[in-house]
Amino acid sequence: MASALLASGHDRQGKAKTKKQSWSYLVYAFLAVAVVVATKMESEISITSDRTHSTPNSLDENRRSGDVLRLRGAAQRYQKGNGVPRDYSLALNLYREAAGLGDAESMNSLGLMYAEGKGTAKDPKLAHHWFQKAANLGYSDGVANLGWIHQEGIGVKQDFDLAYAWFEKAGAMGNAEAINRIGMLHAEGLGRPKDAVEARQWFERAAKAGNSNGISNLGWLYRDGLGVERDFEKARSYFVRSADMGNALSAWCLAILMDEGKGGAFDPAGASIRLLDAVQAGYAGAVNEVAGDMQEWTADIRLELKRELARRGLYDGELNAVWGGTVREAVSQLAAQSN
Repeated sequence: MASALLASGHDRQGKAKTKKQSWSYLVYAFLAVAVVVATKMESEISITSDRTHSTPNSLDENRRSGDVLRLRGAAQRYQKGNGVPRDYSLALNLYREAAGLGDAESMNSLGLMYAEGKGTAKDPKLAHHWFQKAANLGYSDGVANLGWIHQEGIGVKQDFDLAYAWFEKAGAMGNAEAINRIGMLHAEGLGRPKDAVEARQWFERAAKAGNSNGISNLGWLYRDGLGVERDFEKARSYFVRSADMGNALSAWCLAILMDEGKGGAFDPAGASIRLLDAVQAGYAGAVNEVAGDMQEWTADIRLELKRELARRGLYDGELNAVWGGTVREAVSQLAAQSN
C-alpha cells in the first residue's frame, strides 16, 4: 500500500512537512505493494507435452501463463529501472499486454500508474476501471485499492463507509495493508469517531501479518501517546523494525528520534543513514528537509550526512556542518534513484 500513493501530488503520507511538524505525520501506504520481479528463464517456464502429458488446451494455458510472467516481469523491470533504463511508458504498455491476457496483478499495476500519472497522464477514471477489474478477479490489492480511491475520492465520490467496506473485504482476503488502512480510518476519525484504542488493535493485526505500515503506525501511537502511554523507547523499536523492512516514513521518524536522543542514544551517524534511506526511497518529507537548510537538525548530523553521502559516492566536498549547494546536489542525485 504499500508499497498505494507515492509522492506525486497525492502523497500517501500527506503533504511533506518539516521536522517540527512531523510528529503529526501519519502513514498512508501505497496499496501498490512492490511486486516481485519474475526471475525464471523462458526455458524454466516452457512446458512440453512429453513432460506434462498436457492436452492442447492446457498447453495453451501454459503458454499464456508464460507470456504473462515474461510481460509482467519486463514491465516491473522497466518501471523500477532494474537492469534497464527506467521507462514508465514502456512499462505501462507491457502491463497493458499482460492485463489483456487476464493478469490481475498487471491490471492493478495499471490502475496505480494511471492514479500516479506514470507513463501517462493521470486518469482517475481509468485507475478505478483497472482496480475494479483486478478486484473482480479476486486480487486483494485491487480490492484494497478500491478502498483507497473511495477514501481519497479519486475517480469516484469520496465515501468513507464504502472505503471501510472495501478494506474489510480485502482484509478478509488476508491483505494486511487493508487491515492497516482500517486502523487509519479509526485513528483519523474518517467516517467514524476518532478512536486510537480501536486503531491500535487494527495496527497490531496488520503488524502481526508483517505489514511495515502497521508496525510504523504502532510507533506513531507510542511516540505521540495516542491510546497508549507515551513511550519513546517502544516507538523507536517499532520504527527500527519497520525501517529495516524498507519503510521510508519509519526511516524518517527514526532519524528524528536518533537526532534528538529520544528512546535511545543520540546517534548522528545512525540518523544520517536512516535519513538518506528515506530520501533514496523518495519520501517527500525527507527529500524536502534535506534539500533545505537543515538548521533544525544538529551540526553533528549535517556532518555525518556529508560523510554518508561521500561513502555512497555522491559527494566529494568538504566534510563540515555547512549545508550548501554542493551537498544539496548530491542529495538530488540520491533522490533521483527513488523508485
